[in-house]
Amino acid sequence: MAIQDLEQRFPITDENGQATDYFMRLLQERGVNAENIEELVIELEEEVQILASQLADKADKTIQLTAGLGLSGGGDLSADRTFDLASYIFGAFFTTTPTDSETLMIHVAAAAFTVPADFIGGLRSNIGTNPAVSFVLDVTNNGATIGTITVSTGGVVTATTVGNTSKPIAVGDVFRVIGPATADTTIADAAFTFIGVR
Repeated sequence: MAIQDLEQRFPITDENGQATDYFMRLLQERGVNAENIEELVIELEEEVQILASQLADKADKTIQLTAGLGLSGGGDLSADRTFDLASYIFGAFFTTTPTDSETLMIHVAAAAFTVPADFIGGLRSNIGTNPAVSFVLDVTNNGATIGTITVSTGGVVTATTVGNTSKPIAVGDVFRVIGPATADTTIADAAFTFIGVR
């Protein structure tokens, strides 16, 4: 069998990265000078070792990047992947009893999001000291009421949106939470976390 018949059918290095007899004979057939063939083989063996090391460091393209809580995107490593925030989260709190019509939070939206209808899945809260009477917070966007949050005397928090519909918030919109015109004198240590949908 001629050397040309062996091309692309036999390996040029063995499992240890050493040049095979085939490769040595192929080089000789191609007119490589006998005086530099050993040096050339050494250089090629070094290149093979480098390539093998680089391949070993590569991640398998079938590995999956999975988006965690609050994120979307991902995929396998066969292409560039990105992750995006699936939720827009921000909070408001007060520790002492608010004054009449006190603005308890001002938030400027850094990204567009939607307040879900009646804040379903979009509000978390904790009340440290319950009010003596029902405590109603006004939630506004750019000065217009979009919903209310009510804290009962038992500390139960309920919320509704105007028309019981979702409310879109654009980048730069100003989101406020405002206390009741006549403030309760008991409620304190209240915290609210809003979860917008993106």
